[in-house]
Amino acid sequence: MSIHHMLADMFLSEIGLKLGPVGKAGVDVFFEVVPPVKMSDFLEQNPDACGFVVAEPLGTMAINSGVSELMFFSGELWQNHPCCVIAMREDFIEAHPEAVHEFVQLIVDSGRFIVQQHETSAQVAVRFLDPVGKLGLSSPILENVLTQPGGIITDDLFPVIENLDQIQRYMKEKMGMGALIDLEKFVDTRFAEAACGTGRSAALPSIIHGPELIVANMVRRQAIKERPRESVSEKKGFRGNL
Repeated sequence: MSIHHMLADMFLSEIGLKLGPVGKAGVDVFFEVVPPVKMSDFLEQNPDACGFVVAEPLGTMAINSGVSELMFFSGELWQNHPCCVIAMREDFIEAHPEAVHEFVQLIVDSGRFIVQQHETSAQVAVRFLDPVGKLGLSSPILENVLTQPGGIITDDLFPVIENLDQIQRYMKEKMGMGALIDLEKFVDTRFAEAACGTGRSAALPSIIHGPELIVANMVRRQAIKERPRESVSEKKGFRGNL
C-alpha cells in the first residue's frame, strides 16, 4: 500500500494502460511486489521486467549502477506528496505523551538539519543505512538524493489530513485496496503542531499534475541526454584543428 504503488497506477491508467497481478486477464502491465532492496536484481535478472518504482536512495543507486534509467520523479506527478508516516500505539501515546513529543521533535529537527547540512547528513546516513557496506551506498549518492530538485523534502513534515484522505480514497475506490478510515480520529496533529511551530501554515502546496507534464519532462531529459557535447575547440571559441 505504498504511495509509489498508487502513483504508478495513477500514471499508467491516465495514459490508457491497466495494471494488475500476473495472470489477470485484460491487463497491459503486470505488477509484481518485490522488496525494495531486491528490485535492481529483479530487473536485471528478469528480461520480461521493464522497470520499477521505489523510494530513494534505491532509485538513484540503480541509475548510477546502469541497471535502469530515470523516467520521472514521483513529485512530478504529485508535487509535495506524503510518503511516510509515524504510527504509534494509542495506549503508548496516552501513557507517555512527553516521550512522543520528544520523538516527534527530534524527527522534525533532523529534517531541518538535513536541509541545512547535506554533506554531513549524507555521511551519517551511509553509516546508518548501510553499516556493513552490503548495499553499496556512498555519501555522494546520498547527497545527490538529498539535493535533487523535485526529490525528497525533509523540512515540511506536518501531516495534512486532506492529502492522506486522497491516498486512501484512490486506493480504495480506484485500486480496490484497503478500507476507508476516519482520519480525523486516526491523525493526531498536536505533537506536529508543537514541533513544527507554524503548524499547518508551513505545509507546501500539494498539486497533482496530469501525465502531460511527466511526458514533457521525459522528452526534455532525453533530448538533453542525446545532445552532442561541445568539443574543446567550440567551448574555447577556436576554429579549425588543435
